[in-house]
Amino acid sequence: MPRNNLPTVDAYLACLPEGIASYPDAAVKGSVLASRRNHPGFDQLLKDGNLPEPAVRLLRDPPTATSWVPEVAFNTVMAALYDVVFRENGGPAAYEEWSAEQNARLLRTPLYRILFAVVSPERLLVAASARWAAFRRGTSVAVLDHDRSTMSFRLTCPPNLYPPVGLHAFSAAFRAATQAAGGRVTVIEWTAESPAAVRWHIEWV
Repeated sequence: MPRNNLPTVDAYLACLPEGIASYPDAAVKGSVLASRRNHPGFDQLLKDGNLPEPAVRLLRDPPTATSWVPEVAFNTVMAALYDVVFRENGGPAAYEEWSAEQNARLLRTPLYRILFAVVSPERLLVAASARWAAFRRGTSVAVLDHDRSTMSFRLTCPPNLYPPVGLHAFSAAFRAATQAAGGRVTVIEWTAESPAAVRWHIEWV
């Protein structure tokens, strides 16, 4: 049944084989949610009562920074935040900018700062697969080509695991990681190659 004011959530869950119960092996680190949980929009989501129960649990009982939580439930929460805060107030560009700020703050914490502060952007992104695994399970990133100031890589995931707004958030995360390693991003773009593969291209100085 459609949820009031959550069209992005409805469209996302409709694309999945078992709705919010889909892809239980895909998980995200609790620290990713914790770094965003201070937005007042999350409290509004709890008051509205429109979210599926697994998503509600993530907000009502926030995970620890080192725990793993279901990626589909996390994506549902973030899609809902987009609907209530950004969809009519700046759209994907505003959501991506906010996501970049949250990722930059996360990467400055002691838990992750050492992973990003001691390498160049090129070396950081070449090691994207291992660094991706520090935050996510059940999905993977592979570098396709690179030089000292550009890189292309592919994200592989279960079909339709990430809604389009989630892909904008990944652009923000890649930009924040590149900048944490000392690079200034000049170009970042993504292309959905299939429901299970997305390609990014990044340039920096």
